[in-house]
Amino acid sequence: MAYFWIIFEFQVRQIIRNRLAVVCMSLFLLFGFYSMYSGYAVIERQRTVIDSIQAGYQTKFNRVSAKFHPKDTTASAKRDSSYAAMPVMINYWLPQNVVSPPSAIAFLSPGQRDIYPYYTTVRSTSDYLDASDSEIRNPLKQFFGNLDLAFVIIYLLPLLGVGISFNILSEEKDAGTYRLLVCAGLSEHRLVVYKLLCRILFLAILLSLLFLTAAIAGPDGASRTSLMFLQALLYLLFWAGFFYFTLRMRLGGNQTALVQLFCWAFILIILPPMISSLISASYPVPLKTGIASYQRHIGEEVWNTDKKILVNTFLKNNPRYRKYYKADWDTTQWSGWPIAGYYDLKERKVSNYAKNYNLPVLKRKALSGRLMIFNPALLIQTAFNITAGTSAESYEAFKTEMQAFQKKWQYFIYSYELPDKSMTPESLRKFPKFRLKEQPAITGSSVRALAALFVWTAFLVLLGLVAGRIPTGN
Repeated sequence: MAYFWIIFEFQVRQIIRNRLAVVCMSLFLLFGFYSMYSGYAVIERQRTVIDSIQAGYQTKFNRVSAKFHPKDTTASAKRDSSYAAMPVMINYWLPQNVVSPPSAIAFLSPGQRDIYPYYTTVRSTSDYLDASDSEIRNPLKQFFGNLDLAFVIIYLLPLLGVGISFNILSEEKDAGTYRLLVCAGLSEHRLVVYKLLCRILFLAILLSLLFLTAAIAGPDGASRTSLMFLQALLYLLFWAGFFYFTLRMRLGGNQTALVQLFCWAFILIILPPMISSLISASYPVPLKTGIASYQRHIGEEVWNTDKKILVNTFLKNNPRYRKYYKADWDTTQWSGWPIAGYYDLKERKVSNYAKNYNLPVLKRKALSGRLMIFNPALLIQTAFNITAGTSAESYEAFKTEMQAFQKKWQYFIYSYELPDKSMTPESLRKFPKFRLKEQPAITGSSVRALAALFVWTAFLVLLGLVAGRIPTGN
């Protein structure tokens, strides 16, 4: 180990004296700091939108509340006062805003938050024409996303590693010190390992500075920041294994640099859109115009259904509302019951029809999970996004909770509308509240991604050991 510290001390001096290396590392830090600022700006815009939505809702809420006690006695004021007591009008005037607030460290890896919606409006009826499952036509845009810390780590960190590792052996041979080191008892393998460890340690120190800054910028997410830092170190370890393998091939300095740059470009630039194109070709997402057309068609069909049949079907599918129903009520008019039956039956028919459209989405997600294992960059990006709470998995959790809340809101409105109860200002204060559960910082998907990345690292190290045993003839 004494050799290691001697080499480490020499490497520190060499890096300090190498202006190009100092400039590259400084630029990496600057890009890292700017990426955190850029990511913070993206998330801050989303927070601003969320605040404006909540402020707008509060304004509308106050305006509707004031309708119950109008200050004037005009006909329009009396009409609005009577409308305010109607549940159907409250559902129209005050639809509920459901938002997914960003986590404390979302700015480090915005992930899919710039692709999928992070807020929506909920009424007593469902909408199947949202754009959440629309296909993204630009795979590069989908993968690159914003300039954030995750981007800098995934793309620029290995590129910096290439710049400081490709000549580990060649610089010794060019300087004429290689044979002296071998004669001093330092084998080629130990020389490669020691020098590579020193330079990887420099990169780890740069990562530490970036994540320390991130922890200061987002103190509420310190634990998630620490977890992301450990994931970044694992990603750095993967590239260390890759550098070790290429160095053990005993190529010249220029050849090693070309191989490393080609592999960097293939893994990070070429492979992601190839995988995305393969997924899209295998399971293209059908356009939702088909659902829209079917929804219009089935809407007309259900509308022409006998009203008594609509009410009976509604009660059969929703027995929780039977306590509000009186058999002697007249269902020949479009009162609350037939309307509820109309929307319920239409929603069920459209939902069953939409399953055929969602099937390719589920298949492409499964294929994506299988293919992701072949790209270490996608693996670490998945882990980053899950930790930051910005993954597609996080969005699916938000969507599931949103759908559950929609049923709660529907039940609240129907509990007034179906028994023909008038709403009061006190009723408005009883609105159900949506509170999104905090998503875990690590899930089964991220564990599998990190495990696959570790396997890739071990595989590269094994290849390096095998390559080192192959005689070169030099």
